Amino acid sequence: MSYHSSGQSQYAQLGENLAHLHLHNANLLSSPNTQSDVSPVRQFGFDVPTCCGFIPQDNRWCDNWPEFYAKQRLKTQLDMIEDEYHDSEARDLWAKLEPKIPSFFEGLDIKPALLHGDLWGGNAAQTSSGPVVFDAASCYGHSEFDLAISTMFGAFSPEFYKSY
Repeated sequence: MSYHSSGQSQYAQLGENLAHLHLHNANLLSSPNTQSDVSPVRQFGFDVPTCCGFIPQDNRWCDNWPEFYAKQRLKTQLDMIEDEYHDSEARDLWAKLEPKIPSFFEGLDIKPALLHGDLWGGNAAQTSSGPVVFDAASCYGHSEFDLAISTMFGAFSPEFYKSY
């Protein structure tokens, strides 16, 4: 990515745009009396299944992030490992980890944010009018999920995270 005509790098603009996307629903939730054509989303999930690469994503609605994350993201991956590799050790370790997942989010007030769901450098590009993202696996989830995914295959520039 490069610098946009505004002098802001494409990475910085992408970080800023992502922050706006993540905050949109929280702003709707915090201003229930505001006139809007869009209703706030109060659960985690999505109305339709999506795909992350070739992997279908179960987006059934859940009332809380830890449940959605454990069942619709992590458990799905573990089931694929077990089916393909018959890895009983992974199944046994999952049985120990799954009940602990809610404790990792204790004390956090997580509002559903619209996520890209598979945000990394291979799913972002630049145009003459600014950065674009594509190949989304969208759902409403914890905003930090997108930030975590963005570091999996090399991270965006520090400008991206600073602008976010």
